Amino acid sequence: MLDLLTQFIRNSPVIAFIKDLDGRYMLISNAWVTAFRTSREAVEGRTDHELFSKEQADAFVTNDQEVLASRMPSRRFEEVLVPPEVRTFFSTKFPVYGAGGELMGVAGFALDVTEQHSVVRDLERQKRFLERTQAVTDVGGWEYDGATRTLVWTSETFRIFGVSEREFEPTLERAVERFVPEHREAVRVAHERGLTKGTPFRLEVELERPGGKRRRVRVHGIPEAHGGAGTRGDHEPRRLSGAIQDVTEERLVEEKLRHASRMDAVGQLAGGVAHDFNNMLGAIMSASELLKFEVLAPSAQESVNTILSAATQAASLTRQLLQFSRKDHSHRVPADLHSVLDDALHILQRTLDRRITLVVERNARHSKLLADAAQLSNAFINLALNARDAMPDGGTLTFRTTDDQPGLMRLDVADTGIGMAPEVMAHIFDPFFTTKERGRGTGLGLATVDSAVRGHDGDITVRSEIGEGTTFQLRFPVLADEEASTPAQAPLFAPEGGQELILVVDDEDLVRRSLSRLLARLGYRVLEAPDGAKALEVLAMANPKPALVVLDLMMPGLSAKETFFAMRQILPELPVLFCSGYAPEDLLAILLAQPKTGRLHKPFSTDALEKEFKALLPTT
Repeated sequence: MLDLLTQFIRNSPVIAFIKDLDGRYMLISNAWVTAFRTSREAVEGRTDHELFSKEQADAFVTNDQEVLASRMPSRRFEEVLVPPEVRTFFSTKFPVYGAGGELMGVAGFALDVTEQHSVVRDLERQKRFLERTQAVTDVGGWEYDGATRTLVWTSETFRIFGVSEREFEPTLERAVERFVPEHREAVRVAHERGLTKGTPFRLEVELERPGGKRRRVRVHGIPEAHGGAGTRGDHEPRRLSGAIQDVTEERLVEEKLRHASRMDAVGQLAGGVAHDFNNMLGAIMSASELLKFEVLAPSAQESVNTILSAATQAASLTRQLLQFSRKDHSHRVPADLHSVLDDALHILQRTLDRRITLVVERNARHSKLLADAAQLSNAFINLALNARDAMPDGGTLTFRTTDDQPGLMRLDVADTGIGMAPEVMAHIFDPFFTTKERGRGTGLGLATVDSAVRGHDGDITVRSEIGEGTTFQLRFPVLADEEASTPAQAPLFAPEGGQELILVVDDEDLVRRSLSRLLARLGYRVLEAPDGAKALEVLAMANPKPALVVLDLMMPGLSAKETFFAMRQILPELPVLFCSGYAPEDLLAILLAQPKTGRLHKPFSTDALEKEFKALLPTT
């Protein structure tokens, strides 16, 4: 019997061996000799430490002792140096007993699985690579077997759906239920047509993760080819495979780009409209100022004042348009936000409904910033008027300043009004968006607030709930103490005419003639030119030469920049007052860096005009 067992082991097609209790090899198979490139005489009667490296032998001996101690089989992969390479074996060890049941040693079998193990490792590497690639691209894979109704997902697909691989077993029915109700039928029909008609599909739908968070996904499905392996006898596909991609962030970016494009287009339109409107307002205001010099009946004088008041309000609207379109040139100087807020509150106290309680809390210790006071004051007034409309029956409007993060201050503007729904909050800063009835509001108020805040390197956020009121939070960078000194205000000048010769250059006939008449009425002598080329002719021929040029910044033909530098070639010291509703800031920076230049914003009052004249005209 022993000889029979010996023959069986020696001729076994797999690596086989028996060791005694001392770890000596009693018997090995021919496959063992071949695998380790040795001889039977070199192995039998020896221990692992006599045959292998210490590290390798220690591992074998430890495993043998575990089998002897537990009296249980052991199965494991082992890597063994078989010069000149390392081979991988799958070994099974078990205790062996004598005829009387006494423990005699350890026996085992081993299979050389180096090639198979290499394939497995490659597959695992490919799987990890695929999983990393899917995670980076937000793309998951899936496969559905129509015959067995089995749905298989990759790890990334589980992540996209927001479920655990251990806790969620995907089926087609359960997967369809994960999509939002309005998209489930489209997903179901696409899969049905893919299985029954072989129709590939590509859908963009929304799914809902546990907790209610929605994600936008793109789902691709491809059926197996008709008539190929894996189809039914009637040649209908029985298997679908495909991919699912999370495109939520991609769609958000696209929406932001579309929004930015719309904003740019609307901004260009707003800037153009404001420019033309400012020209008309300039003519209206100049003509109205001229009428004030006439002897008029009280009723007529009141009408003139009404015209000027209406034109001033219209000019405020165009300023909002220009602020929104980012074409309004901001004049920022060190200022105290509390003082700017006080100016706005002075106006609001006379305009707000008496049923609205105005609360002001000045808690910020650092409130100095670089500010265009007029822009910020207008922004605060717009926020207050917006709050007023949200409190038709009265309430409380609170302005509260606090020190925010280091280098920042925060202004909260909070009302106790009706609040806003999320879908309204998503659009409140969009230009021309309004929830008011037709004829009430332009939809520019909050758009210009947003533009003004961001133009001051700040940011604005809003919190609101229906019935719980609304809070706008505005954050601004503050100046360090040494930067916060406020420049002294230049003295204002009363209208006072002179005898100087003024050249007015403007392509708008109405604007040019109205301004020329006003200047003449103020006592100046006036020359006119409709464009840059004509202005250069007039300047070259004039005798005496003009003391100052009023030059429109936005003219067709020869540009204001070209006209200006050509004029300076004729008269290097010629003072020039640039006049326009708006102009590119890079152009303004170049022109205003030249000596004896100024800028007057259309439309303007006589006082503003006279002030600029006094600054530029030579004193006598």
